[in-house]
Amino acid sequence: MIKRTLKYDIIARDNMKNKFTFLLFIILFFCNSQFNLFHFIPKERFEYSKIEVSETLVIGKLLNSQQGGVFADGGFTGIFFPDANLSSRFSAGKKSYIKYLNNERPKKYYYWAYKSQIGGQAILYSVFDKIFGLDNKVNILIFRVLNSLSLSLLLTLILFWIKSFDYSL
Repeated sequence: MIKRTLKYDIIARDNMKNKFTFLLFIILFFCNSQFNLFHFIPKERFEYSKIEVSETLVIGKLLNSQQGGVFADGGFTGIFFPDANLSSRFSAGKKSYIKYLNNERPKKYYYWAYKSQIGGQAILYSVFDKIFGLDNKVNILIFRVLNSLSLSLLLTLILFWIKSFDYSL
């Protein structure tokens, strides 16, 4: 009877150790992807990519959804042009980002849909935006946290999956 209890205690301790390790990796990955904790990416590049590159298509989708509906322009992410200057997608993305953060509802001059992906994430965020109606700065913060958390969970699951392989031949 004692041997059986000892065996279960060892299994329970290993399970607790695995759960702790799993949670530790999620926290470490989250802190790095959300705050660049380990400085794998230079600070100026990290801030630039957050605002200028990665989010402009989603911000365009959010502004377009506020003007129309969640599935306006096919539901695709894209660049929202808040003025008549249609010459630069980059500057239009930057302007729309600023307008979104300031809770403005700019007039839509044009919407350039990015059709290489369906934009499921942006559709989900547009629905969230419509349901809760929070301040746009709060929305961005929540969206970033959700992205970092889901990436952290995925990376941790991949690590544990790789760890589960038996490498003895």
